[in-house]
Amino acid sequence: MPTWTGGAPAESGRWDNVAWSTTFAFGGLSTRSAGARWTGVAIPQGAVIDAATLTFTISGFIDNARAVGIHQVDNAPALAGGQRGTANTPTGTWSGGAGSKSVDVAAGMQALVDRPGWSSGNALTIRWDGTTSDVSDKTLTAVSLTVDWHDPFTNYERTAEDAVGVVDAAAAGAGWARDGADTVGIADAAEHLMPTVRDGFDTATVSDAAAATLIPGISRGTADSVPAIDQVKASIVRFDPPPPPWQDVLTLPEFWEAVVDPHRVSDWSAEIVNPDEVVLDELLPFEDGQVVVESERAHWWSVTFDVPDAAWYPRRETDPLHAHSRHTIQLWFHLWLPRSMQWVRIPCGRTYPRVGEISADGDLPPGGFDVTGVSALATIRHYLTPIDVSGMRAHTAIETILSAVAPTLRRDLTPSMHSLPPEYILGEVHAGDPVADMHSIAQAAGMVLYEDRVGVIRLDPHPDATVVADWSQGVVQSISVRSVDAAVTVNSLVVASGSREVDPPVMAVAQITDPTDPISVTHGIFYPDKLVLDEVTTEAQCAQVAALRLATLREETREVNLVALFQPHIDPLRVVALGEAEFDAVGPHRVTGWSTRLDTDGLQAVLARGVVGDR
Repeated sequence: MPTWTGGAPAESGRWDNVAWSTTFAFGGLSTRSAGARWTGVAIPQGAVIDAATLTFTISGFIDNARAVGIHQVDNAPALAGGQRGTANTPTGTWSGGAGSKSVDVAAGMQALVDRPGWSSGNALTIRWDGTTSDVSDKTLTAVSLTVDWHDPFTNYERTAEDAVGVVDAAAAGAGWARDGADTVGIADAAEHLMPTVRDGFDTATVSDAAAATLIPGISRGTADSVPAIDQVKASIVRFDPPPPPWQDVLTLPEFWEAVVDPHRVSDWSAEIVNPDEVVLDELLPFEDGQVVVESERAHWWSVTFDVPDAAWYPRRETDPLHAHSRHTIQLWFHLWLPRSMQWVRIPCGRTYPRVGEISADGDLPPGGFDVTGVSALATIRHYLTPIDVSGMRAHTAIETILSAVAPTLRRDLTPSMHSLPPEYILGEVHAGDPVADMHSIAQAAGMVLYEDRVGVIRLDPHPDATVVADWSQGVVQSISVRSVDAAVTVNSLVVASGSREVDPPVMAVAQITDPTDPISVTHGIFYPDKLVLDEVTTEAQCAQVAALRLATLREETREVNLVALFQPHIDPLRVVALGEAEFDAVGPHRVTGWSTRLDTDGLQAVLARGVVGDR
């Protein structure tokens, strides 16, 4: 819960009857009292005071207990004459004797912050009463005020009766005066209050016979005053707001603090989603598992679960884990943000369940069964009929293929200016590989086809060399670097069109010409290769593919394997910065894949490629 610590007061002194002086001591007269004022009290109006303690030290010995109270004014003014008589109800007492004292002033603080005119940042004044001569000229030192509180609107810890003070609506009579003139019924009064109810709670439909769902401490504007809330029969409905959209989570500075904290609190969950995109109430139970994502596979995401509950085994086609049910499993990584006291979550793949066979007698393996999740592109098998994509732009061609072989899969395809050859027909009946063909079209357009974290098939430009995460400190636990066999090194790549529609043939050459690169052609050594593609038809298209493919091949000459604190937000093909000078793994590296166990240890095995440059 939040704590406000006032520390030493901004002002202190005493009242001699009505006159004020800055001497922080008592006098021998009953008309003398000590006072102190704190400014900038950061406690919101309507907060629940869990504890409030005033501590101080008094010089010398006193015989009897004395009263102390908080002035009940909305925003205490600077200390001055005439304030001694300000109402302090309720008050507390401090014991006799000498030395340090501790007084419970929670009741006074609660009364203060419950005032309609109180707001966070206001000032408050505390008064010590002196009524007998034994406190004469005793001084006060080491004064401090500490308040523990919570906001009932975001951290509800009390019953409805505690928070509202429920009374029977009938006790309010036929109605209440509003604006000093109108008379309104219970329903009208409740309806008038509802627009000011704070976020985080639901409000019920109200009629004269119904109970209103209302919150204490709501705004009561002077221009349109409303009845006191305890005149309405009320109850509070606790409402936990949903976590923020995961894309918004990545914009929170607190997320970036928590995700690299080795002592972070995290968890995993697996939702079952039906074909209408409705999440089932019950989560998939699992004891162990693994999620893997690899950009070099035709379909990136896969996951395995160890399900301990035999009741989840799919025996009918309508069961959630049956392959014919068209249900999917959405995997989530949950992270606790301690400062804002909320859970946030990052999706880590949407997959289709596949469950192995059981024994001939129908028995399940001891300890449960395994579920494998495959991503959307893995569910596409063959063409049902040849598909004509002649002359189409890349995104239109891929949309045409998906509409024919997987019409229900969700997709979001970025438009491309790349056009296919004038005559381009794909597929044979019950043969061919639509996924491989779509990847080839995407590559020719300088783009990448993949499934995102929530199962949407996307066509996007190939990610550039922008660094999206700094892993140079604290994240990487171990690392190893392996150089690829020099026999596959390429520094000069020719891309040519293989289309029969292109006459004369067209081609383009891309070379590594940076003299600082050890395999640059400027050093006089050539490692040539050639790539022939039917999907390119112009020299410009050949040049684009050659540059992209050569940059990819250059990255592949250094392979980095590392173990890191799990970073759920890193997508394959994105670039991270490493700083392992001991292993010569410094600078930008492109992540090509990663895997992690579905536990709370939070370690991630990552495969990355080095020598990343601009494309």
